[in-house]
Amino acid sequence: MDDLLLDKKYDRITKLSNSDVFLVRNKENGLLYVEKVMPVYSADVYNYLKQHHVPNTPRVFEIEQSNDKLIVIEEHIQGLSLTDYLEKKSLSIEESTDLIRQLCVIVKNLHECNPPIIHRDIKPDNIIINDGVIKLVDMDAAKFFDKSSSKDTYLLGTHGYAAPEQYGFGKASVASDIYEIGKTLNAMCTGDPNAKTGGILGDIIDKCTEIDPKNRYQSVDLLLKDLDKMKSSVIDYNTFPGFRKGSRWTKILAGLGYGLFAMVFMTAGFEGETNIRVIWCLRIGYLLTFLAMFLFSRNYRYIWRVVGVSRIENKFLKILIIAMIDVGILFIGLEISVNLGSVIAKIGG
Repeated sequence: MDDLLLDKKYDRITKLSNSDVFLVRNKENGLLYVEKVMPVYSADVYNYLKQHHVPNTPRVFEIEQSNDKLIVIEEHIQGLSLTDYLEKKSLSIEESTDLIRQLCVIVKNLHECNPPIIHRDIKPDNIIINDGVIKLVDMDAAKFFDKSSSKDTYLLGTHGYAAPEQYGFGKASVASDIYEIGKTLNAMCTGDPNAKTGGILGDIIDKCTEIDPKNRYQSVDLLLKDLDKMKSSVIDYNTFPGFRKGSRWTKILAGLGYGLFAMVFMTAGFEGETNIRVIWCLRIGYLLTFLAMFLFSRNYRYIWRVVGVSRIENKFLKILIIAMIDVGILFIGLEISVNLGSVIAKIGG
């Protein structure tokens, strides 16, 4: 075939994935683009997107069709994939919902095209983050929604994220993308698209990922509405307990409580101990130990997610494990404090 776009206008620099996706440079302006070589069934969507760009998706610049292949030149989106981003950083519920709201807006714009475009492959690998802004890439599996069809011609999607109807049980629809949004949000919260997320957010994810499409959110707008409602009631576990919610007076009382807590330990005496340096070592060690126990039991900075407690569905078992870890913190903290005090006593002679 005559590879006009490849041979005359663009130089291939490197292959970007296992599929036929390449980073290319325009010979005239020196700018970088992405070249995709795909099956021809994607042509109608890419032709539409070239004429009607959807914000925060890659701009389509050129399209060439040859035999059974479609060659697309599109914008090179820079940043980290959500998959790589999650490996570097554990997201809070607030951060996860803020990012998923951005994703919802992008998908909403796709669904509002005429006819609606169903992405069909929403997953962390296809979400790029740069300076807190996300973009949805890879329209290779996208299709126009066809009310008249009963099943999809091509079975596409990613295992763990694709809706059941994408495996031949029906046709992809707006609800299919909502299913994948729910799975993506679950992966952001737990690290696993199939794990269980609790609380209000878990209820939202459960509704997104119902097996029957009729039981899911029927539009992204409805999903966004519930996310907005949840945002006002979500506890920010990055904040110290007592300052997470409530009035100014509640926070003042919490501050006084922390002050009293510190004063009790900082004025404590230890029977038979006269070395002032040892006494202060024990005071600080005990204070930090009990503070660590309290903060862990209150899930400060989402520590339950880090140690895997958040994934435990049984409430009694979860409380038992939290209590056991607190006992471990107490034992280790006191042991370190006493041993460090002994070392200081010996050094002080």
